[in-house]
Amino acid sequence: MQSHQSPLSEDIEVLFYLETDDAKTVEACIKNFAKKYQYRKYKEVYEVNIDILKLLATKCEKFKLDMDEEEKLLEMKQETTKKYYVNISKTPEDITVI
Repeated sequence: MQSHQSPLSEDIEVLFYLETDDAKTVEACIKNFAKKYQYRKYKEVYEVNIDILKLLATKCEKFKLDMDEEEKLLEMKQETTKKYYVNISKTPEDITVI
């Protein structure tokens, strides 16, 4: 909380903690969806139930992870040297990889 710009920055109680690999993206997502709860325009102060913010944070992190997976899948689809054709059957003996 060293970067928190407030005269009461010493007295801040952490109510929720979320680990992420991309804090800026998750933060932007939360702010985007929390806009309707802004207490004052152009200020990052929100009048909202803490459970809503927790849910937003969790959903934004999951969305970020889903988008990362989507990006990886797109990259794999474009990889032409590793294409295989798989025939899947009900019995394990009938499965073939070409």
